[in-house]
Amino acid sequence: MSAYQFSNRQRQLLEELRTKTPDEIRIEIKNGQEALFNKRYQIRTEQVENVSEMKDLRRKVARLKTVLKEKLEA
Repeated sequence: MSAYQFSNRQRQLLEELRTKTPDEIRIEIKNGQEALFNKRYQIRTEQVENVSEMKDLRRKVARLKTVLKEKLEA
């Protein structure tokens, strides 16, 4: 068991992701990466006030990739 404890909301999100097909997850990864690219552009042009959204997007994409890897290895 890992030392990190997930909140109930995070646990629910992971369960939702695990019910999706690999193709659906790939689409979400692509959308997340596009959103991350757009957010980087907005930050560079100083159009964004909440820079912490970048961290959330990066983590979401990483979480999606992890779940996809779990599905493909199973």
